[in-house]
Amino acid sequence: MQDKVRTSYLVSEFIQVFPMFSAEQCKQMIELYDKDMYQATSATAVGDRVLKSHRDCKVKIVKENKLLDDFLHDAINMYRKRFPFVPAVNKVDSQFLKYDVNGRFNTHVDHYAGAARTLSVSVILNDEYMGGKFQFWSDQGDLLVKEVEPVTGDVLIFPSNFLFPHSVSPITFGTRYAIVNWYN
Repeated sequence: MQDKVRTSYLVSEFIQVFPMFSAEQCKQMIELYDKDMYQATSATAVGDRVLKSHRDCKVKIVKENKLLDDFLHDAINMYRKRFPFVPAVNKVDSQFLKYDVNGRFNTHVDHYAGAARTLSVSVILNDEYMGGKFQFWSDQGDLLVKEVEPVTGDVLIFPSNFLFPHSVSPITFGTRYAIVNWYN
């Protein structure tokens, strides 16, 4: 009888980065969305509230954008080739984010009772800032598991569930721009 091989994944292996957008495309998205923004809220036990102590950035809802959607569809297909049991997904939300100096998003997960999400997909629109690293934490949120260096045009994909607590470290210089998208 042939030995069966069992593949075991580390949680960090499910965090994948794909270079998808050119610097020019990223610049165009920043110019398109960097206006009419509002202070971001955070989900709390009593509903969405502005909690600068937890999430300090500005946000704008991203409506349909064919270029963005097409590139993200391609990135998700590459992710699904690596992890074929990822279900078919549909976008449920998309936000343009602007983090100024001291802006951050403390440790959290993207799937919760008010937002059933399967995949989190973040587009890094620039890398001309300091701080602002995407950080992934242990299940208890006390041990740094992986840190993603920002590279303009990269698309970061990972499961939205409780196994992937993550944060954005405080910006110490410049402005960080990203578009986050969630799928279920």
